Amino acid sequence: MRGELSIIEQLISAGADVNAKSEKDFNESIVHCAAVHPSPLKVFNLLEKAGATFLVQDSEGANPLHLLVGFDSVFNKYAKATNWESLKPAIEFLVKKGMDPAEKGCSSATSAIEAANLSKKLSDNVKQEVVEYMRQASSSFEAKWLQSKLPKASQPKEQIFQIVQQSDPLPILQTFLRDHDISQAVNEKLENPLHCLFRPESNCKEIKKIGETLGLLLNADVSPSDKNLWGRTTMDYIQHYSQIGEDMKKQIIEQLIRDKELGDKLLQGMF
Repeated sequence: MRGELSIIEQLISAGADVNAKSEKDFNESIVHCAAVHPSPLKVFNLLEKAGATFLVQDSEGANPLHLLVGFDSVFNKYAKATNWESLKPAIEFLVKKGMDPAEKGCSSATSAIEAANLSKKLSDNVKQEVVEYMRQASSSFEAKWLQSKLPKASQPKEQIFQIVQQSDPLPILQTFLRDHDISQAVNEKLENPLHCLFRPESNCKEIKKIGETLGLLLNADVSPSDKNLWGRTTMDYIQHYSQIGEDMKKQIIEQLIRDKELGDKLLQGMF
């Protein structure tokens, strides 16, 4: 589908099947073809009005998002939209249709994010924009997935203790904090979310994720000086119970102390 928009409109008006698939070229759908049009969003809008299905794969497992960023089974031959101004709204359109950029596809098990990095059609600057945008979009899919996996809690605030112990709490935590005040949230052991972030069974082990999660909790007015049933503060958990390495513990403390406001809050819990 590389023709003029007026011709495409005429074909649709004449009753062309917008959900047809090619018998050649890896059984690509009309939406796959639209993804390699110079103005993909305009064609997507025409197809949407005509009732096209967008969540489709070709025989190689590639979805339209793969082709949009210039990765296909014939070595980037067809993709035409190569500037960020054209790509961003088209990517956003497909993501809203339910395409997760991190989902593996193609015979080489490549995600659309990886496909963008492999693309021979995009400049380095455009690749950077595309990859960052799709990573953010994929985080929203992960947050929704994590939310669906969390056990149902009798009170919404109880979910915060499960969230902070995920391997990557950030996507769902950012969404959760928009709707919930957790400043006074404690569990049956009088642990607050900061305590739980550093419990031995916590799956969050990466320094960057821990630091960012800690920052979000402190900004949500969760106090590091709060004590649990046994009089232990967040600092006690970091120093004595957390399974993270000693070097990482030092990095966490140094990272927070570099930020004066958060450092002051942390120091309240040390003395």
